[in-house]
Amino acid sequence: LQKYTRVDIDFPIASLLWSSLEKLSNEDRAIFLWNWTGSDKMAAEGAKVMGLRLSSTRGPNFIAHTCFKTLDVPNCRTQEEMDTAVLI
Repeated sequence: LQKYTRVDIDFPIASLLWSSLEKLSNEDRAIFLWNWTGSDKMAAEGAKVMGLRLSSTRGPNFIAHTCFKTLDVPNCRTQEEMDTAVLI
């Protein structure tokens, strides 16, 4: 997923997000993916064809644009902040 996602945000924020997602159970990752893309499963061809994108937001919460498979990521400063944001 990480390898095939277009990242339009600062590296530290993206790194915090990937670390937070690694801590989730498979079930919670599926829920996160569903909120991001509108599907809880990967495309049969894999993440490469899904066209996922990360962008930034100034707000405290994620904003998903499922039609465009874009996720606006909050500007968290610490791993703890990102872990909390991912679970909300």
